[in-house]
Amino acid sequence: MPSWSVYGDRDKNILPAAMAFMAERAHAKKTVMVKGASHVVMTSQPEAVTRVTVEAAGR
Repeated sequence: MPSWSVYGDRDKNILPAAMAFMAERAHAKKTVMVKGASHVVMTSQPEAVTRVTVEAAGR
């Protein structure tokens, strides 16, 4: 099943390195690390998440 990954570089709950590892392990079609985003990236950086969601929906 295709997957996309979006995470923030300021996540203090799950280390960004762990998020990158999980995205790679899941063979994510696209992985986006959002600078300045917190653990709840869809709240702290909604525009970035929307861009990836729209792109994923179009595939």
